[in-house]
This record gives sequence, structure tokens and C-alpha cells, in this order.
Amino acid sequence: MIHQALALPRLAHPFLTRGFGSSGGVFLHQSRTKHQGVAFCAADDDQFASSKSIQTRKVVEHVCLLKAKQSLLSEEKEKDMLDYLYTSQYQMRGIVAISVGSIGDKSSGDFTHALFVRFQRKEDLEMFYENPLFLKVLNEHVTPFCHVCPLTCKTPFLSLALSSRLLILLVLLYLDVSSLMLQGLTNVDYESEVEDDILSIFRKGEEYNYGEEFVLLVTFAKNASEKNIKDAMDSFAQLTSSLPSLVVQSTQGSNFNESSGEFTHAAVVRFRSFDAMEIFVEGREYKDMWRSQFEPFVEKSVALHFSVDPVGTDVM
Repeated sequence: MIHQALALPRLAHPFLTRGFGSSGGVFLHQSRTKHQGVAFCAADDDQFASSKSIQTRKVVEHVCLLKAKQSLLSEEKEKDMLDYLYTSQYQMRGIVAISVGSIGDKSSGDFTHALFVRFQRKEDLEMFYENPLFLKVLNEHVTPFCHVCPLTCKTPFLSLALSSRLLILLVLLYLDVSSLMLQGLTNVDYESEVEDDILSIFRKGEEYNYGEEFVLLVTFAKNASEKNIKDAMDSFAQLTSSLPSLVVQSTQGSNFNESSGEFTHAAVVRFRSFDAMEIFVEGREYKDMWRSQFEPFVEKSVALHFSVDPVGTDVM
């Protein structure tokens, strides 16, 4: 099922453009090391003052962005790919939440699809990377449609976002990686915190059945101080937490995926609707925050968005 989505330009505060997306998940890894992750669940505006006293629980989050060959990916194959990725959660332990989608405006970025997965612990993420069932899904329904190039290409191997662990596992699955090398696959892992509540942890309930998933990846410049980075990420967290009428949940953190260091930090925000997302991104507060706290210190950024609708529970 195709849903509304959008992609946002790099190195500027995002201005939304409408497109199409698929329900499901995005592969993104987010982690918190020096900077604490922050999560804010939906609440009435007059209840926000008490949010600081809410107990939280640590979670580990994974984001993956991929670039597919649109000429090879028919609508039916795309639906199968997203369905297989989404329903993989029912066959693997450790996954507590997942969403996946097709990014709408392909001309505004390098990526076509995204996956977001939440785990309880880092050990669960490690097992996820090595899970034979998930690797089979990648082998049969994802990598055949990803951009590849000969090993003789000029792109440095280490600059690719493909995890070295994943590459080794693909070899074990008898993929011919001796002549092909994946491009356009970016992984980010981070540790964050969410409210210590079942619905918030598992992203279940009516509030999570619909909405807009917003993903922001940034690379802070080497000359950015720890204070610059902390101030920027704190300002983003404070802004999302101050708008519970728009935001259902927001998490963020620093990337701890050593084999995929293209981006240093990530944030994932679930908005209540596309309109809520648009109000946030087009608002003066967000634009002012980006110009003052991020733009002077960010070397690279990617912002994208996709629509979330209820999905089935049938295992593919």
C-alpha cells in the first residue's frame, strides 16, 4: 500500500515536498554516547510541565537508508520488499518497534527507502545484524534492487555505509561480493531514552497507528566543540518536547556504529500527521533553531519523511 511521504534537502532547514511512501519501517541506527537521547510522548500542552518527572528507559535504535534501482523495482516488488522488512519483526527476538517507508521526492536526495528499528539492548542489535532470517530478506528482497558497482570503482571502500559485519554475513550467504559492492546504504545506530511505559516503548496504541515519521541525520564539523554539539542537540530536543500537540515521540543520539560513520548524530520524530510535520518544519522556531544552532557547525545533513499507516500482522 502506497502512502504519502516526503524527502527534505540537505544542509538547510527542511522545506517539505509531497511524494509517496509505503507503510513499514526505515533502517536507521541511532545511539547516544556523550549526548543523552531524549524521548517525549504525546501529552496535552498543559501537562508538559510534569514531563521532567517521568521515568525513562534506555533503548537502542537503528536507522537504515538505501538507494534502490527504480528501473528494477516494480510497485509489486517494492510492496513485497517493504512488507518483508516490516514483518521480519515477528520472526526475530529483540525488536520492539519498526517502521519502514518509501521516500517520496527522489530528486531531492540520494535515498529511496528508509527503515527504523528499535531494540531493548545493544546485544539485540548485534543479533539482528547476524540473524539468518533477516539476512535472507536482505539477500532476496533488498540487495537485488540496490545500486551496485564493480570493485574497481573509484569510491573508497571504507566510505561506503555498508557495515563490515553485514558484508561478511552476505558472503556467508554465498553472495558474489567479489565483483559487486553495494552503494547507497547508510546505517546509523544510537542509544536513547523513552518513557518507561509499554505503549511508548513498543510504539503501540492509537497514537502510533498513524502519523508522519521524520528522520534527521547530521554530521557535525570537526571544528565544532562538544558544547556546540550539545547545545544543538539539546535545542532540538527542547523544541520537540515543547510541542506535544504536534509530536507523539522524539528520540535522538550520537552514532555509535563504527563501521558506518558518515553521520555523527541522528533524530527520529513521530508526528501526529503530515500537517503537524509541516507546521513544525515551516515554523519560525525550527528555522531559527536550525540557523543559529546547527547551520554554523554542520558539515552535512539529510532530512526525510514518510507516512505511517496501520499495517497487517501477516508474516511474509
